Amino acid sequence: ELLRHLHVHAKENIILIFTNARAVCFQPGLSACLVSQLLQNFIEQLNIEVPFSKKNTFLFDNGGFKFMALYKKAC
Repeated sequence: ELLRHLHVHAKENIILIFTNARAVCFQPGLSACLVSQLLQNFIEQLNIEVPFSKKNTFLFDNGGFKFMALYKKAC
């Protein structure tokens, strides 16, 4: 819904972030299909094509954050 309210040129500044990436060998996994479907709907309904490529897709794992949280709690 938020994307509907952005200027059409904002699509070039959109990044896609997938979390818990370690569980799927740092690939988007099944979520990629859902995101592709959502972005396809934008093309069909709004005639806006949001890029979905390696240039604007980032994969993170929360293991480092969990470690830091536990480390800070112990100190």
